[in-house]
Amino acid sequence: MREAQPGDRPITLPLDTEMGRSQTGVRIDVGGRPIYAAFSFDRAESLVTATGGKWIADANGGRFDSEAREAPILYGVARPIRSLNLERPLMLAELEIRNLAVRVSDMGNSRGIAEGPAPEEDPSEIIVSGESKGKVPSQRLYIGMDTIGHCASITYDFGAGTVTLMCPDQRLLPNP
Repeated sequence: MREAQPGDRPITLPLDTEMGRSQTGVRIDVGGRPIYAAFSFDRAESLVTATGGKWIADANGGRFDSEAREAPILYGVARPIRSLNLERPLMLAELEIRNLAVRVSDMGNSRGIAEGPAPEEDPSEIIVSGESKGKVPSQRLYIGMDTIGHCASITYDFGAGTVTLMCPDQRLLPNP
């Protein structure tokens, strides 16, 4: 990543092995639902599955702010994604997940995420939504370098069940 600097401080998070040891990462609760996150050194933007993106949009006031574009997902296979703009930041401890993209479809879909700028609120409007009774597949978030690139290191301690990022205060950095 980079050499350590005097302003770096540890951000220690519990490891979550729900997705198996090869995909060990951390868990983010979004509106009471788990999204399993892993750190990615291969992409600038962070990328979330379609259903996970819908959960994040619902919980954080998210809206699509771009057209679909192709991006490599896994094994070099490209799939359509869209950029998601959030009214309230998605946080992992004190790290703001920056530059978030959502897969348009996968085992779920991103239908229901609003388009464009937020409209004026109508105080007389009532919104009703429902939930499926089927089991929802595990949702994944790959946290990209726009979020973790300012950090000096990421250390996994499987014995202690933690992952520690050594990072300066992100609030002092520009948002890419």
